[in-house]
Amino acid sequence: MSALERATILFEKAAHIITGPRFEQHGGFLTTHENIAQLWNAYLWDRLDLRDPLTASDVATLMELLKIARRKSGNNNDEDYVDAAGYAAIAYAVILPKDETRDEDKS
Repeated sequence: MSALERATILFEKAAHIITGPRFEQHGGFLTTHENIAQLWNAYLWDRLDLRDPLTASDVATLMELLKIARRKSGNNNDEDYVDAAGYAAIAYAVILPKDETRDEDKS
């Protein structure tokens, strides 16, 4: 199979997902991404100093906000609440002193 054929299959699969199951679960992609943009803008406006790169905690917080944005525009979905709680826990864990942070590579 050629690279072009593989890319075509990938795009067809993505189109099916965003217009089918994900649309039914989370609502339209435009509304979802507008919600994400609003929440991320609010977070980054308060947080952002262009001299400082984003931290692992920032990324986990932004992912938590992504899940909140999905809840605003989609159907009730337990997974979004579980994922948001997981991201909140990660955001907390990565700001702990290194000796308190679980080293997941040793598990």
